[in-house]
Amino acid sequence: MRITAPAGSPSHVQALDARRERQYVFEYYEIVHFVIEETTMKEIQLLELLGDIYRRVFRAVAPLAQSEGLSMTELLVVWKMHSRECRRVKELVAEIGLPPSTLTGILDRLTAAGWLAREDDREDRRAVVMRRTEKLDKFIRLLRQERTKSLEAAFRKLPRDLVERLTEDLTAVHDILEAEEKQE
Repeated sequence: MRITAPAGSPSHVQALDARRERQYVFEYYEIVHFVIEETTMKEIQLLELLGDIYRRVFRAVAPLAQSEGLSMTELLVVWKMHSRECRRVKELVAEIGLPPSTLTGILDRLTAAGWLAREDDREDRRAVVMRRTEKLDKFIRLLRQERTKSLEAAFRKLPRDLVERLTEDLTAVHDILEAEEKQE
């Protein structure tokens, strides 16, 4: 006989979080796999390198997130929220790519823990706006320090002109992708 935690208990919520994260990772890799099938070998290599760098940077800050009780998915939402004072939930759904119901659960947990504040949108009373809190701002400062440490060590080993060229080239790719996204 298998014993399961009652719905709503902390261990039940953690199990749901773990399942959601596995589903999110699975969907991410499905998308990456589709993109890879549609690209050339050099583009595949670039995608794999960028994905690996992204994972390594996040892995470096994972202990800090875990010490605060944040899952990696919650960390992603916190990171997206830090760049602007407030965001509509609809914008976050589009940026992060999680289903609205999943993101709503994450936002509820982050609000209950004091990372975010939920407010009515002044411009559209039907919409909800998530506002970052001082707790989130302090955490982002710590997170940036940790991220900077891990990246500085790597970039110090590269010639300055290479770092500048990488920045320019990746900015160009980013701008092209952003322009295409706006056209959709």
